[in-house]
Amino acid sequence: MVDSARKTVWRAQRLAWGNLTDEAWLAEGADNCLRLPGQYEDRETGLFYNLHRYYDPCHGRYITPDPVGLAGGLNGYAYANGDPVGWVDPLGLKGMPGWDQSTGGDRDPEPVIAYRELTEEDIYCRAV
Repeated sequence: MVDSARKTVWRAQRLAWGNLTDEAWLAEGADNCLRLPGQYEDRETGLFYNLHRYYDPCHGRYITPDPVGLAGGLNGYAYANGDPVGWVDPLGLKGMPGWDQSTGGDRDPEPVIAYRELTEEDIYCRAV
């Protein structure tokens, strides 16, 4: 993370599943709780919060089953279909490709917009 003068004030290195390997605060008051796409770290528990559930970076999986059931995939606890490098799950509901890797480097990859790929029915938990 950089400040308005583009000076690095916070940095971290993480493994593919989100485990922290190095973190440094290079300016007083600098902090960043953003983690994998769509996740915010709960410093008390060490879990990462998505909009719909918590993710455990030590185990590389969610701690509760997917609220959309099998619509989110066969493994209700999996993050990003088991591929945290190529896939993302910003809402904790459905893994999806993180970017189009088929461009061959000749143009910028097409962004994936998660909220357009989920229906309203996916987002709300069923009370049944």
